[in-house]
Amino acid sequence: MAESGGTGAGLWQDSTPEGVLITAHAEPSLAGRTLADVTADPAARALMAVVEEDSWEVACALIAADPAATMVVSMMAEDDMTEIMADPLIGLGSDNGAPVGLEHPRTWGCFPRFLGTYVRERAVVSWEEAVRKMTSATADQFALRGRGWLGPGAWADICVFDPGAVGHSGTYTAPSARPSGMVHVLLEGHVVVESGEFTGERGGRVLRP
Repeated sequence: MAESGGTGAGLWQDSTPEGVLITAHAEPSLAGRTLADVTADPAARALMAVVEEDSWEVACALIAADPAATMVVSMMAEDDMTEIMADPLIGLGSDNGAPVGLEHPRTWGCFPRFLGTYVRERAVVSWEEAVRKMTSATADQFALRGRGWLGPGAWADICVFDPGAVGHSGTYTAPSARPSGMVHVLLEGHVVVESGEFTGERGGRVLRP
């Protein structure tokens, strides 16, 4: 892995040791640390039986010690992201994991962060367009009938949020921050969040076209 990153094919070649965050490993003391941090720490390298400060050797040793280890690699450009978000053909969605441990912060705050950071603060799209991207645009793409819009014959999937407060402060090392500004949530007419509090009602289910 190039210490300064670089262009070319392959995930590793386009990243840097500072941009690789270990999110889960069989050795718990390594989770939440970057590859650069582990490489520079003699005690951490000793756990992996690596002597030299070589990030590639450390990465290989980490994977060899725990093939199921997970990481987050920072390599996207913010300008590219905002340009993609603004395109009317692009909907909003998330491939988040289970809400435990150091999962990606989108697991807890994908949509609140979009609304707070990219709509309210940066005005990448209007509120109306943001709602369309998160609802009907995605539902139509996957042919989910009765979803993504409100009207006769539609499922009562409703989210009420405060535009001035909605957001998410989660980070890669502290991802499970509670979203702000989410007032009420209904799934198929069942109230699952009321006045900002989870009601205990579990109304979610797998949807298929």
